[in-house]
Amino acid sequence: GGVGFSYTHDARNTWSPIDYQSFHVDHHAAAFAPSDPTKVYLGSDGGVFYSSDGGDHVNGGTFPLPITQFYGIGIDQTQPDVTYGGTQDNGTLSGANVSAENWGGILGGDGTFTLVDPKNHNIVYCANPGGDGQPYPSISTNGSNAVLSTSGVNPAIDSLAWLNPFAADDSTGMILWGCQRLLYSTNHGGNWKNCSQVFGSAAGQSTISSIDAFGNGKTVLVGTGGGQVYV
Repeated sequence: GGVGFSYTHDARNTWSPIDYQSFHVDHHAAAFAPSDPTKVYLGSDGGVFYSSDGGDHVNGGTFPLPITQFYGIGIDQTQPDVTYGGTQDNGTLSGANVSAENWGGILGGDGTFTLVDPKNHNIVYCANPGGDGQPYPSISTNGSNAVLSTSGVNPAIDSLAWLNPFAADDSTGMILWGCQRLLYSTNHGGNWKNCSQVFGSAAGQSTISSIDAFGNGKTVLVGTGGGQVYV
């Protein structure tokens, strides 16, 4: 992450970095307009940006292209049009309809899965990917920036995959989160407890990859990256 662009006006003898704070980081492509070499298009994880002066300045907004990649979404079942989603390198977002102006962020960096608390729709669970930022459960309350909720989580033994799933038992409100073990919270993420069984390892890409609660307060289905399914 954080791969920037630099420009030169003297046949590469000297280079100057483009101010990455003016537009999205993690760049992958650049193309000059055949009709005018001072016009440059820059492609990044944030979209396509444009410079009209050879890279000295870059427009602060991307072209309006619907290209944001979501890893997963969580839907507020109590509202007609409120959705949360973790995106690839564009944070965890919340929005009320398709208009971009009505979407905002609750967690930066890469997003992953999101979950709306079934007993309190003002609480949203999210996380960064394994090894990045806040990879353990984070909680956003009333649309605030998400803060880590790691009471009961043991990073020394709870190894992570890149994406670590959330689930909920709608009947009890119990929140589940999977890594190398299955963790659960009965107090809206205030603290977490774990099942003793270890499900694979991050090194072997066999940690928990999916969770489904049956909604009866006691039965949970767990799938792993190694292809095993447990009840």
